[in-house]
Amino acid sequence: MGQGKGPRVHSPGFKLRAVERMRAGANVSALASELRVRRKLLYEWKQLVEQGRPLRTMGRPARMPRIRRPGIPAERSVFASWKGWSGA
Repeated sequence: MGQGKGPRVHSPGFKLRAVERMRAGANVSALASELRVRRKLLYEWKQLVEQGRPLRTMGRPARMPRIRRPGIPAERSVFASWKGWSGA
């Protein structure tokens, strides 16, 4: 960490192995140092596993595409919900 190479991407297998080591009783601070990740991240991965949620490759959820209704210009669909939009 801190080498300016951008965010590291960890595979789901890497995350699962780290969580298994936590469950086996490994010292979390030492494990975090060894794997070069934040302790908080290890606990987040553990929580995902315990909840039965998938360990994604990237931490952020994908952005949902904007839904545009056919026949309505983008400007109008964005501003239509604003109070006082006249559409003129």
